[in-house]
Amino acid sequence: MSTGNKKTTPPTRPTSPTGLTESFQSLSIDSRMSTPGSSGKPSNSSVTNLALTGVTNDDARLKIKDPEPFRGDRSKFKVFSLQLQACVRYGKITKAEDQVVWASALLRDKPSEWFEAYLEDYFKNTKKERKERTNEMFDGGIDKFVLELQKLYGHEDETRKTLKELRALKQTGSVADYTAEF
Repeated sequence: MSTGNKKTTPPTRPTSPTGLTESFQSLSIDSRMSTPGSSGKPSNSSVTNLALTGVTNDDARLKIKDPEPFRGDRSKFKVFSLQLQACVRYGKITKAEDQVVWASALLRDKPSEWFEAYLEDYFKNTKKERKERTNEMFDGGIDKFVLELQKLYGHEDETRKTLKELRALKQTGSVADYTAEF
């Protein structure tokens, strides 16, 4: 009696960020997978028949397509930053400096102009000769890169809300009371 299971070879892991070929927007559910005792025909009635394409027991890495280049559109920043972080998490870029170099290659227009000084300092100088901010940026990896971009291109409403909250702060006691407490 045939179970309908086929031996599949696990997908190969990409060796570079450009080898990440599938975006999480294009992950597909394969309902053709069969389970022991099934007919091997597609079935939409059983969750056990579903498997993410590219994910096997041997390889829990997702293949994610590089994000579209970021041109400074605030409405697209959140998606861009999440895609960057997903690519780094599920890709093979583990060195913080490499994450930043790769991510910076996806900047265009104004964002690219903003980051140009960091790249120039990074590539032209040794670590000891670089500006402190450049070393902080590259040592911080993708998280620092996204944080700095967010300062420039994060949602305007969040920025306004934060500024409004800062302006609303008021001292509620004396400095002496505060100092004594802490």
